[in-house]
Order: sequence, then structure tokens, then C-alpha cells
Amino acid sequence: MINTTRNYSINLENLLTPTKFLPFYLERKNLADFQPPYSVELHLTAKCNFKCLHCSYAGRNKSRKQVPKEITDQLINDFCSSIKPKGIYFSGGGEPTTMPGWEDSLSKCIDAKIHTALITNGSLLKKKHQNLLSRLHYIAISIYSITPSIHHAITGSKAFSAQFDLPNMIKHYAKNTLDKTNTVVGARCVLNEQNYLETHKIYHAALEAGYDYIIFIPAIDYEKRGIALSKNQISRLTSILENSFFEPQKTNLPKLRSRGFGYYPLKDNNDTTETLHKNLCYAVKLGCTAFVNYDGKIYLCQPNIGRIETSIGDINKKRFSNIWGNIRHKNVISELCKEWQNGKCSNCRAVAYNKAVEYFENLPLNKETIIVKDSFL
Repeated sequence: MINTTRNYSINLENLLTPTKFLPFYLERKNLADFQPPYSVELHLTAKCNFKCLHCSYAGRNKSRKQVPKEITDQLINDFCSSIKPKGIYFSGGGEPTTMPGWEDSLSKCIDAKIHTALITNGSLLKKKHQNLLSRLHYIAISIYSITPSIHHAITGSKAFSAQFDLPNMIKHYAKNTLDKTNTVVGARCVLNEQNYLETHKIYHAALEAGYDYIIFIPAIDYEKRGIALSKNQISRLTSILENSFFEPQKTNLPKLRSRGFGYYPLKDNNDTTETLHKNLCYAVKLGCTAFVNYDGKIYLCQPNIGRIETSIGDINKKRFSNIWGNIRHKNVISELCKEWQNGKCSNCRAVAYNKAVEYFENLPLNKETIIVKDSFL
């Protein structure tokens, strides 16, 4: 039995729950034809005005590439007119607000009734953007430190004050116009060797500044550059936070503590390849999310961005609609599902989504589960 709700606006536990995948799964699991991507994550530029020491894409971003504006405009027009995903994230790669015409791209998606989100370091957002920002489904702003010198050591920038000024700027505008906004203003903080000892102080500062929630993300070392927290640093952080209370509706810190400050859950010894990986990767198979990279390549899961052999096509050569569902796409799905079945997948949101499906499919008929319906997967 399933009970669905959409009201997750400031309850982070609902926003992050993997059960939000279930309505999408139930909607598509019996459909034979290829469906459009449910959500799209756009990493259209490698350019960034920060040089963060923990950047997951530092190696890739050295190229400074970005999708040409005419290709971006064509892509956005296709999404708005025919493909119609439920949600679109404008994210990194680099910093999305460095792209020419980014405001128009977001506005077109909003006008097309697509739920639109912006993931940004916030440093280039000004009062002239207030109306646009108040129309977003949500905005996630990176914050780094409560100490200017540490902020500079992490980012190489001098935009310290912006990280705590933006919530008030967005919400103050909404309060002083006739337009009602439900924009969720969230914060994200990557924990690294410079700021991890400030974690509890950053949490309190973010909520005092007016953020609806704050997500902490231990640096993930996709490029094997040694940027993740060491075991000693994690041990010290655990000790510091041991007796602190954090609202689970406002932050993921309680869950992070419970799994040793790994962003993804610890391996469950009860999960075997036979039980957990016996089926397909539902996220990949059913068209959960498309990731469009700054070089124009399209990927089906975030950890594979940059693995050319897992790209399904290039929007610089073909339109998105001619790539999605083609033979190459089907072949990549097959290969990625084999990787899933062989237990090779990690650091991916789809792992939790697939576990949620397995749990739901084995749920007794008389047992109810409450899940969240979300446009961003």
C-alpha cells in the first residue's frame, strides 16, 4: 500500500528520501517504449569563478569548455517544447551563472511549467536576479566557512558575505511583492580539510541566515586526488559532534554521523549481489535522469560523467531527441545494468533508489509506506 505526498518543502528528510523514486518507478515500470528523461541535470560549463580545493571536477574543469550558446538555446527549446522533463537542474561542472544567457534559459524552463532548480556558489547573484530566483522551485547555494580566511583558502575568492546574505535577499524580495513564492532556499557545504572542524558552527550560521536546510557533503574523490577526509579527520569530527543535537528536518548531519561521514550509506552486510543486484538498475533502465556535460556528452548517471564509453551521444552533433532512445542509448543501458548486477556501482544516488524498489516490491500488502513525489531525481 502506498501513500503519496508532495509536501517536502522544508523537511530535508523527505527531500532526500530514496522513496521519492517510487512514484516514478510505478509510473514507468510496465511501459515498453522509451520515455523522456524524468529529470535533467545540466553541467553545461566547465568555467568557474572559484577554485575550490575539494572540487569533484577540478581535472575536467581545466578545459574551461562549455556548450556553445546556440546549442544551449536549442537544447532548452527542445526541453520546453517537446521533451518536457518534470524537473531541470542547472548545475556544475563549473558555475552555471557564468554562462551567457543563463537567466533566459531558466526563465524559459519556468515559463514552460518545468520545475527548475539552480545549484550555484551564489557569488554572481545580484538584486537584479531577485524576481527570477523567487520563481525557482528551489535554489541550492554553496557555503564554505564562517571564517573569511578559511573561505578564501577553500575557494580562492573574496565573496565571503554572499553565502549568508542570499537567503534574505531572495525571501525579502518575495515578501515585498505581490508574487507569492514557494522557492526553497537550501545550503550545501562540502566538508574538507579546511572547514570540517567548523561543521556545527556552519550549521547554526546557515539556519540563522535564513536557509531552509543545509546539506553537508563530505568531499567525494571522484578523480582520486586525495581530497576526501582522512580517517583521523573523520574521527576528530565525530568526537566534536558527539553531544550536539541537529534537527533532522533541517540537516543531514544525523544520518552522516550514523554512517561514519560517508555521503552514501555504509555497505549492508545483509545485501548480497544475489539479493541487491539481481535486477536491472531501474534508474538507468526507466530513464530517471539525463546528465548533459559541458562537452555536449549525455550520460545516464553522475559518477560516469567523463567516462566516454558510457556516453549515449553528443548534442553538438545531434539533437537530444535524436539521441535519447537510439541504439547507442540502449547499448549503454545494457552495459550499465551489467555493472550494477556485478556490484560495481558506488557513490551513486541510484543505489539507494534501487534498494527502495526492492524494499517496496517485497512489502506486505497490508503495510503502508509513505513516500514523496518529487520532480528532481
